[in-house]
Amino acid sequence: AAPAVIAASRLWDLAAGEARAAFLVQHQLHDVALLVLAQHERHPPRLCELCMGCLANLASIAEVAPKLLAAEDEFVTPVLRVWMTCPDALVLSETARLHLAFTSCAATRNTWLRHITADEPLNQLVCLAMSAKEPLLLARLCAVLQQVLRDMAVAYHLVAKCHFATILVHLLETEVPPSLSTVVEGGSHD
Repeated sequence: AAPAVIAASRLWDLAAGEARAAFLVQHQLHDVALLVLAQHERHPPRLCELCMGCLANLASIAEVAPKLLAAEDEFVTPVLRVWMTCPDALVLSETARLHLAFTSCAATRNTWLRHITADEPLNQLVCLAMSAKEPLLLARLCAVLQQVLRDMAVAYHLVAKCHFATILVHLLETEVPPSLSTVVEGGSHD
């Protein structure tokens, strides 16, 4: 394995224990993972998976998770960029685990929900859940959806979008009656 992958694997292991995780965050060593993820297209998927897994481990520790969001934009931007653009199922699975960790922690839930329930990340969550073939990814996506849908405003928003999409699909599959064709085609008013 490449030296960077070996180092990321060690970082992942260190991030799994409370005392070591606190040390990593205190000395901002999680920024190494964020730097890799900020340019995930330039790195092997395994390295990105390990970096996201490291962050997910850190986010899973209640005392550490809020400290990760101290520099909110610097943390959220690369993570959401990976979420929106990375095609690798294992990287996305670790990203879903990170989402689940932040939405399960009382101290970070509202902040993280604000980011992942914005239109584009929420659409991505639904699309990934509908198309995931990898069982672990699907299970994690469903768990994140369950956490997201605990917020009734998000649930209503999502249902409305799904309802609108269903109506739109139905309309696109239906022939336009002759009486409406002038309206659809921009016919003249008499």
